Amino acid sequence: MGCGASAYGAEALAKIEGPVLCAVGGLNQSGDALNTMEIWKLDRDPDAGWTKMKKGMNQSRHGGGVAGLNGKIYVVGGLNQFGDPLDTMEIYDPTLDKWTKAREPMSQPRYYCGVAVLHDKLYVVGGLNESGKALGSIEMYDSTSDSWTYIPKGMGHCRHSCGVAALEGRIFVVGGSNQSGDPLNTMEMYDPTSDSWTELKEPMSECRVHCGVAVVGHKLYVVGGCNDSGSRLKTMEMYNLASNSWSKVQSMRQSRQRCGVTVFNGKICVIGGLGWPSNTLNTMEVYDPRCDRWIQVEKNMSQARCGAAAVYLEPAAAPADATTSKSGVAPVDAQLAVTPAEAAAELGTGITASAPVDAKLAPTDAIDATTDELAAASTGLPSPTHTAMQRGGA
Repeated sequence: MGCGASAYGAEALAKIEGPVLCAVGGLNQSGDALNTMEIWKLDRDPDAGWTKMKKGMNQSRHGGGVAGLNGKIYVVGGLNQFGDPLDTMEIYDPTLDKWTKAREPMSQPRYYCGVAVLHDKLYVVGGLNESGKALGSIEMYDSTSDSWTYIPKGMGHCRHSCGVAALEGRIFVVGGSNQSGDPLNTMEMYDPTSDSWTELKEPMSECRVHCGVAVVGHKLYVVGGCNDSGSRLKTMEMYNLASNSWSKVQSMRQSRQRCGVTVFNGKICVIGGLGWPSNTLNTMEVYDPRCDRWIQVEKNMSQARCGAAAVYLEPAAAPADATTSKSGVAPVDAQLAVTPAEAAAELGTGITASAPVDAKLAPTDAIDATTDELAAASTGLPSPTHTAMQRGGA
């Protein structure tokens, strides 16, 4: 689906209050770089759908990295509207409704890089520099001192357009392309305590470039992207840290590359991206790992976006929920305590819809109205439509 008509809210109030999903920057259907941000208010008015904020970033950018940290949004690197690689970072403070530039830039420009937050530090991994060289190094940002630290210890494969996520005190980097442009299906793990990289022996079942990545509990999910044949993917693979193994899970309804991915309340939200064959998307799909089920949300963004940054943001002062971590990822215990049938009957705000126990075994197109009504009642969102080493570096 392209940039079609959709129902969405009016421009937002001056300040963000409460938890929100955010989509920032990216490219529109015409290939223009964006500086705008859209939000979905998850507690105050979930039925309103996406709302475009009045204030955008100071710099249009796409292909950068994003993270939510201490109640603020950090967008780093990428390409501007002229295609120039960026070494800057912008920070959005919802209490002031203001974008500001970090005091220091990174040591070099990076685009198609990945970002993860670990121990309240922001790590920017890999990417391409201003010469188009793939990078294997890391830069770490400390929000307390507003300063960067360059970490030269490189990955086994310099890579860009990869997925990056933090899990169990380490940073995982998966897929992407190497310096020669070869798509990768391998994953590497960085341990900041020993400043060391380890390449995991078990690869994904297929290569993925410009894929999305998310962590729920002790599992890492890699979704979409482009394979080594150039086809955009709708499949998703799950990495189980305990067994050090990959497995296929339910596929999305829509093939997506360069989509934004974030997690809310144990659900994986996939936003925008490039569909097949070449349409820029304004839709969102939501995956519930507890019942291996995808839901396509009915209301769309006002603006189609690919290469956008997606992030779940909680107010810094909000007390931590007993069943949700600071990153919006439900702890393992909370997920194991809920069966798929109970998930389908959940009531509350935000994205909490799930399918019945047997829906995992049923064809996706064979879901009846009762299932749709049940999921709609549980979302708090408008009626969803159901539709799944050798070291290098630079």
